[in-house]
Amino acid sequence: MEKDPTPFQCLSTFWSISRHDEDFRKSMQKVYNRFQKFVELIIVKGIENKEFKKINPKIASLSLILNIEGIFWFTLYDTKSVKASSYMNTISDSILNAYTIDKG
Repeated sequence: MEKDPTPFQCLSTFWSISRHDEDFRKSMQKVYNRFQKFVELIIVKGIENKEFKKINPKIASLSLILNIEGIFWFTLYDTKSVKASSYMNTISDSILNAYTIDKG
């Protein structure tokens, strides 16, 4: 993120265009749906392999995507107290702790 924030910076442009262009919004919806389904299938596989807890894969995939998109916020605002890398590390740990089965 700190090396190249471009992928996250473009999100606001995509969201803005989506509000004004119905065809673009529909295309973006398809992309989001496919990406969410992809993440959902990874979670389902993890549940089947007993790597993840028995969680709702649809909700878990959406939650994961929304947390990733939260990184976008760091491209808009200068945060002196929290770095994007700290946010990503913390949220990654939280997600892993929420989803994975403790094998200890």
